[in-house]
Amino acid sequence: MFTSNKQYKDSKYEKIISLIGRDSSKLLDVGCGDGYLENRLGNHNFDITGLDVSKECISQARDNFPDSHYFVSDACESFRFNDNTFDVVVSNGLLEHVEKPSNVVKECLRVCKGVCIIGTPNAYHFDLYYGTQKHSLSDSVFQYYTPNVLRGLITKFGGVVDYVNFSAFIPPFKYILTRSNKLEGV
Repeated sequence: MFTSNKQYKDSKYEKIISLIGRDSSKLLDVGCGDGYLENRLGNHNFDITGLDVSKECISQARDNFPDSHYFVSDACESFRFNDNTFDVVVSNGLLEHVEKPSNVVKECLRVCKGVCIIGTPNAYHFDLYYGTQKHSLSDSVFQYYTPNVLRGLITKFGGVVDYVNFSAFIPPFKYILTRSNKLEGV
């Protein structure tokens, strides 16, 4: 059990970091906010690029990490990068907030030549499913995902689901690790 929101957030990012590996160099953080992932990565030597729709968040990220590349961008639109630009693409806590999740997944997979990690609230989380907490759809949350729905969205665009972390209790996030078909069998 987590005693604070920060502990919970840190635990999610520790899981993401464990999935990324250490040999990756170019990382895209889609929905990067103020650069929290880069802060958690510390001295892991990644060339980080971040996208977020919030000008304020991008400004904070640029102030905090002036050597990285942060851009104001709507994740539902085409990304400004060529195919297979990034070794790792991470989108954590974004998919449930966008009106066009298919576009986000499609673009994440398009620019990724290695590992793509998507973290989103687990629709089967005990509190969401039984309504014991006030986690409901709101103006900023359009959809919660089950593993099968998210897997279908990823495979629709040629992604291969390699790993699913799915829990009905704590934590209520799930992580889907994908790779493009180009890397299948590697």
